[in-house]
Amino acid sequence: MKDIILSMIGSWVANSFVRKYGKVSSIKLDTEQKNLTVTAELLGELSPLTIVLKYKSYRRNGQMLVEITYVESSREWIKLVANDYLNTNKAPIEVPGGLAAAAFRFLGI
Repeated sequence: MKDIILSMIGSWVANSFVRKYGKVSSIKLDTEQKNLTVTAELLGELSPLTIVLKYKSYRRNGQMLVEITYVESSREWIKLVANDYLNTNKAPIEVPGGLAAAAFRFLGI
């Protein structure tokens, strides 16, 4: 149930960022498998783009961090570029305080 709720919130947030480029048609979060699947219908694309992000999340010094560990994509070039980048740039993403607090309680991270 938590994955469904978070996926719905994620779709709303993602669409606020990509509206200029198209729309996110679905987001599916699987907190057990630690992956996030995003499908988007982007302007100029003939078919939807799907990206699967494998991640790990952890706390350090009270801060919630998320690190993307692998990327799959329906576009091979995106997969290759993203994973090449991840191999040289393993910097975790810092989750903002309010979101982190909610995630700690909701997800048990």
